[in-house]
Amino acid sequence: MCSVSASRLNAVDMAAYMVNSIHLMNTTLSLYEFTDARLEMLNAQTEAHLDTLVSEQASYILNRVGLAQMYGSIQQHRPEHGPLSSISGLDEIAIKSAMNKFDSYLAQPDSLTLPQCSLILSSTVRASAKKRSVELVCQAYKQIYNAIIDPKNNYRDDQNIVPRTPEQVVHLLM
Repeated sequence: MCSVSASRLNAVDMAAYMVNSIHLMNTTLSLYEFTDARLEMLNAQTEAHLDTLVSEQASYILNRVGLAQMYGSIQQHRPEHGPLSSISGLDEIAIKSAMNKFDSYLAQPDSLTLPQCSLILSSTVRASAKKRSVELVCQAYKQIYNAIIDPKNNYRDDQNIVPRTPEQVVHLLM
C-alpha cells in the first residue's frame, strides 16, 4: 500500500517516505515474536530504499561541489586518450575551483544534506545514510586525488590542486 502512495514521488522523496513507513511497520511488528519472517523482508526493503537515498545524497554533494562531472570523466578515461590534464573540464583551473567548493563542504558538511535525509525518523537509519553517503564521497575524492597526483596525467602543481589527502578528507568527514 505504501508503494502505491509513493509511486508518483521522485526517487529521493519515495526512498525517504518508504524508509519511514517501513520503520513504523517494523516498530509495530517487532512487538510480536511470530513476525520474524516479515521483519526480515521489511529490513531488506529498507536497505533497498536506503541505498537509493545514499546514492542520491552522494550524487547531490558531488554535483553541488562540482566534482561529479570530473569524477565521471576520470572513471571513463583510458590511458590511450592522453593525459587527463589535456581533457576539457579537467584543467588545473577547473579542478582548483571545484576543490575550493569541496573545501567549503568540508568546513560545513551538513550544509549539503538533502532535506529528505533529515526527515528520516529512525536516528540509526539516518546516521547510517549519512555515513554511507560520506563514504561514497570519500571514495570519489580518492579516485580524483589519485588521478591528479599520477605523473602520467601531467598536472604540474598537483599538491596545490588537491591539497588534502584522501585520509585527511575521511578524517574531516567521519
